[in-house]
Amino acid sequence: MKITSIDFSLVSPAITNYNSTTHTYDFVSFTAVPTYHSYETSKKFQTHRSISPYITIVPYVREIDKSTYQTTEETKVLDAMSLSNLIIHKINEFHPDIVAIEGYSFASHSASYIDLVSYQSILRSQIKKYGYPLYVISPSQGKMALSGKGNADKMTQIHSFIENRPDIPYIEENSLWWFLQSYMINENKLKPVDDIVDSVGVLLSSLKHIQ
Repeated sequence: MKITSIDFSLVSPAITNYNSTTHTYDFVSFTAVPTYHSYETSKKFQTHRSISPYITIVPYVREIDKSTYQTTEETKVLDAMSLSNLIIHKINEFHPDIVAIEGYSFASHSASYIDLVSYQSILRSQIKKYGYPLYVISPSQGKMALSGKGNADKMTQIHSFIENRPDIPYIEENSLWWFLQSYMINENKLKPVDDIVDSVGVLLSSLKHIQ
């Protein structure tokens, strides 16, 4: 069975593609950048560049015209469609049997949360358009599956992955997992590791639903 699991955000979505037949993982980080050149030079993306031999990095520029309320809202729709197309392209390359996505945290009510719901709704509709069965995993379910704590923080999630506390199937044969055994995680520069790890939590939770 092939499963794609998604940790969705506006600036750093991540997916895990897992093939239970070949026991392989493919990690993809979609990274919002000010310019494509900045990804290659900015210290902000130092972690991305360090782990790029072990995952696929897809940089993208968010193009939102904030000159008026109308242009802001209109270009947000176009931006959401563009990001959705990038993610769908990677999903279609893998062609999974199931897609799982982390759902919304209903404790959040900020303006960015409204955008998150809007953007993810477009992605969900695209997933269904291509005929993929869709599992929606709550944030607490994903955290619980990886670390055993439904309210775990980012570092707890990352350490659970690195130490393989939940006994992730065949993860110790994966090159990213081995790289992180000796990589010094900067708590101020967790991305995209935290997003990749969260997508693994979504995967583990979806596996429990399937079983």
